[in-house]
Amino acid sequence: MKKRTGFIAAAVAVAATVVITGCSAGSSTTATSTDSGSGPVVIARANPSSTFDGDLAGCQQTGPLVYDSLLRFQQDSKAAPVDGFASGLEPGLADTYTYDPAALTYTVHIREAAKFSNGNPVTADDIVWDLGVWKAGTGSGGYYTNILSAEAPDTQTVVFHLGVPDSFFAYQLTWCNGPIYPKDYAGMTKEAYLQAPIGAGPYKVTSATDIGGAAEKLVFEKNPNYWRASEGYPKASSVTIEAIADANQRLLQFQNGAVNIITDPDDAQRAQVSADQVVTAVPDRVKGYLINAALPQFSDVTVREAISLAINREDIASLTGGGALAAKSANSINMPDEVQPTNPYQYDVAKAKSLLAAAGVTTLSVDYLYNAADTVATATAQVMQSNLAEVGITLNLKASDQAGVISALSSGNYQMGAVDDWGTSPTNMDPLSPVPVAYWPWTGLDPSGVAADLLAAKSAVTLDDRQTALKKIIDAMNDQFNFVGVINVASQYAVQNVSGFVPNIYTAWNFDTFAGTK
Repeated sequence: MKKRTGFIAAAVAVAATVVITGCSAGSSTTATSTDSGSGPVVIARANPSSTFDGDLAGCQQTGPLVYDSLLRFQQDSKAAPVDGFASGLEPGLADTYTYDPAALTYTVHIREAAKFSNGNPVTADDIVWDLGVWKAGTGSGGYYTNILSAEAPDTQTVVFHLGVPDSFFAYQLTWCNGPIYPKDYAGMTKEAYLQAPIGAGPYKVTSATDIGGAAEKLVFEKNPNYWRASEGYPKASSVTIEAIADANQRLLQFQNGAVNIITDPDDAQRAQVSADQVVTAVPDRVKGYLINAALPQFSDVTVREAISLAINREDIASLTGGGALAAKSANSINMPDEVQPTNPYQYDVAKAKSLLAAAGVTTLSVDYLYNAADTVATATAQVMQSNLAEVGITLNLKASDQAGVISALSSGNYQMGAVDDWGTSPTNMDPLSPVPVAYWPWTGLDPSGVAADLLAAKSAVTLDDRQTALKKIIDAMNDQFNFVGVINVASQYAVQNVSGFVPNIYTAWNFDTFAGTK
């Protein structure tokens, strides 16, 4: 299989056309077995996926099973960035696209083989209708505000009209937040559709129990109408994803052969499986926290800086295992076009005490909200509690589930709260995109500055200009200490009896390439 290093380098004044028909949807190498396999795969997660609604959090490792996307990131990509508008991408439901900066249009051609699981073709009318759904989303709609409209000049072609040049749009077409639904939800209500959605992805839903609940169990079988079916994809006969909150139960199910893959196994789980069963990507996603600067006790930036200075990130990274690194900023790392902060974090207890004294803070009690099911977040919170005690700050640990954490953060009903951020496509614009639309407003600061910088990055003509704009966002985060990174961690998996499983730095994988071998 020929590996691509990118598939568009757009000139500024002319349209660039990329022909990608016939290209595979990512490299398929063996994770733990050389047997090609075609058997079922069972995946155990600590948290439920929450929903089949692409607008909401939780879709990343379930949505692609059902929906597929117009474009995909390369399975093994840390593609070299290029001047122009996209690199590291591959075909999905679209086989070609063109971008014309002068006319501010993306023209996407839908492959003729693209069909929904009910056998109906994916048409341009479906995509035009989908854009309205994406833009109206209360969770992710803000990402699509630059798309003014879409039109369908024929059944296979969609033309998107943009407000300003946008190099980020092609990457957004890989996201689970922009799912390809059939127009009008195939005649169903939205609520009924999301219980068992019809999509154009490699699998179809055959049963869904307690969606978003503690006992969530999702079962998927091959979509016979999948556009890659003639190539033998998807490989697995079925995929089951089950939420098992208890880490010991996840491990037990793995050890007795009932589970093939555990996502993000903790130290104790990794110690009880063989080394060749642990699959690790490179460190990328950041685990950190938001601090509510709208509250009087945190309105002084020197107080927020003191809290950051008191945290021993190296200690936390060494305790959590799995190749974690001390964060230098609240930015994901190992992205193709990543940039470094001007002033990376420091660990300086004496300076933290001095800043608190100068701010007139002698004692401070802080409630810290985190996801109890996340063992790394729990360990991080405990070390932070000990660190902050050294400077006279009492950190009150408040465990919750992930939905409770996000609800509190998004509503501003918190003091400090744990948050993860990562990219889902090969550009540093991706993990930084939530900053102006979510993290900055949630911390009570005016997002207009970072929003302008993100817009500048998206419309930049050269890589240097893009990175200059992204650096301004990263430096603003490091200067304001409102969205603060603690460690960068790698996605990890315990894997057995599976072939073709290739995780990447974007915390996901292409679901059609792997299968069980027993």
